[in-house]
Amino acid sequence: MTSLSPSNANDFIESLLDFHLEPIGKCLQGDILSFSGALIHGIDDIFRNALERLRQNSDSNKIVIVLETPGGYIEVVQRIVETLRFHYEYVDFLVPNYAFSAGTVFAMSGDAIYMNYYSRLGPIDPQVMGANENTVPALGYLVAWERLLEKARNGELTDIEAQLMLPALTKRNFTNTSRQGNCQSHYLRNGLSSINSRTGILPKVTKFQ
Repeated sequence: MTSLSPSNANDFIESLLDFHLEPIGKCLQGDILSFSGALIHGIDDIFRNALERLRQNSDSNKIVIVLETPGGYIEVVQRIVETLRFHYEYVDFLVPNYAFSAGTVFAMSGDAIYMNYYSRLGPIDPQVMGANENTVPALGYLVAWERLLEKARNGELTDIEAQLMLPALTKRNFTNTSRQGNCQSHYLRNGLSSINSRTGILPKVTKFQ
């Protein structure tokens, strides 16, 4: 006889999530997947694996993402969006709490967003890895770099500024920061809708109780 009881805490939590998410999926008429956490490197692989497992037992053309995130990396969001669109024609988002920074871009990539009075989206403020493995705002990083360059051109860069700031901007970090900043500027110029490869228009926002 095979036991149906969860074997560990993770299995128990996942079984509870599945139990409570299933009615939401039925109500919104699509597959459903929940995510809570930062959109950092490696999360795109987790999404891919989860989506491939879903597709083994479903032929639905729609998925609903229950999303809560403080944000993360735009490049990771773009890869997740491309993976979602590979598997599904329609992608909706349900934001019960918050989706900030790159999470806002993620939600805006969908066809519809479901929110209630407590839900929050935030400013687009993509993060990059800075010194000491801390994340810092990409555009803030670029602004500081431009100020240093301007001071260097004018012969005003101090030895302390060079010693403190320049080592933190390695070639890899500066390349990633520039890419993040360019992505952010691109989304702002195009009303955020350019990441929605299916429609190219802003998603419909619907209030839920």
